[in-house]
Amino acid sequence: MRPDMSKVIVETARLGGRSKKHRALAADLDAPLHQGMRRVHKGRKGFNENLAPLRRFLESRVGGYWPKVYAEICENLRPSSTVQQHVRDHLEDFVAVRTAIKDGVIWVHDGGRVHRLEEGANRLYVHPVSRCLLRNKHWTRRRSAYEKRMALAAAEIAERRRDLGGNRQLHKLRGCWFEVTLAPIESRRQTFAKPHGCETRLVTGMRRDEVIDAGLSDLGGGELYGRYGVFAVAKRQLSHRELRKRGLQND
Repeated sequence: MRPDMSKVIVETARLGGRSKKHRALAADLDAPLHQGMRRVHKGRKGFNENLAPLRRFLESRVGGYWPKVYAEICENLRPSSTVQQHVRDHLEDFVAVRTAIKDGVIWVHDGGRVHRLEEGANRLYVHPVSRCLLRNKHWTRRRSAYEKRMALAAAEIAERRRDLGGNRQLHKLRGCWFEVTLAPIESRRQTFAKPHGCETRLVTGMRRDEVIDAGLSDLGGGELYGRYGVFAVAKRQLSHRELRKRGLQND
């Protein structure tokens, strides 16, 4: 294991530090820059993590004896270091370490909860008998199924929507391709009188959506446009020349 793994994983400074950049980030997170002794604020410093190197290291040791793999990790990650201990804490995000076998089924002890290996989210596990680091085939199958669903969803979106950049999109609506112009939905804070005082709520402006309100799609705005907080202010059907140029075709 490379000796600078903790620096590679926590590859940028912790948010909320003393530099001007980190002060700005802390302000964005609504975290105070100073903390009193009596009242502790909740916006503490956080880590900016890149866990891919740790995952790649663990996967490169698949088939190895886990005590030796763990010893290799501990050589360069000291529990006395906050950052390095933080990296060690992420091990069980990838590896189911506390395992047992009963009636041929592998069980995982995860923070007081016991579940079958196939029900967990760990891509690797330590075999309870051999103590070797192995791949969780159940996770691999679930991941493959998830990637297949995502690919099918992306293909379905490509059949009905193309992004042109900015606030313009192409949509296939009722079998015909349209260019749609989007705009943000305006919202404002408004105060309402109540019997025992006033209440301020965020009110969203109601505007006609030129696609949804025209009955050209049964999808909601978030699914239709791929983003929330926008609506269609204009639409126009593409000409035959534009269809040929973009390689599109109406039904």
